[in-house]
Amino acid sequence: MKVSSHASAPGGFEETCLETLRSRGFSLTRPRRAIVSLLGRTRQLLTARELEERLAMEGEPVDRASVFRTLAVLMRQGLVHHSARLGGYVGCQLPHSSLAGHAASHHLLVCNTCRGVVEVDIPGLLKAAVGRGLEFEPDEHAVEVPGTCRRCRGRG
Repeated sequence: MKVSSHASAPGGFEETCLETLRSRGFSLTRPRRAIVSLLGRTRQLLTARELEERLAMEGEPVDRASVFRTLAVLMRQGLVHHSARLGGYVGCQLPHSSLAGHAASHHLLVCNTCRGVVEVDIPGLLKAAVGRGLEFEPDEHAVEVPGTCRRCRGRG
């Protein structure tokens, strides 16, 4: 099982994300760059509103419609994950050579207290278990494990 973060990825999340967008023909607009930069500097789930507010506080205002459009592009490209349970977004933390299919099998450990996220890679484990036991081949899966991180447990 691999556990990783943007910091350990070669070039980091921001550089990888921008290069991926550029290579796939997307314009690197100021709003896109600002959002990617902020996502690359945090490992917490952020709502679209929180992204908009933080960018404004940093002197990089981006309107909410642009935030949602950018998040949609990043999600379609497998660069950002969305937590349906908590309603936030986080940049993909695991380095990988091909983004195609990566977002289709991600596993997020999400702290209920600080909303911090760690992405883990459990290669093929669920797919193999489901395939053998149920004779079913999943196209994708997403696992979100809620809990309390070490830092938040230590505060108690």
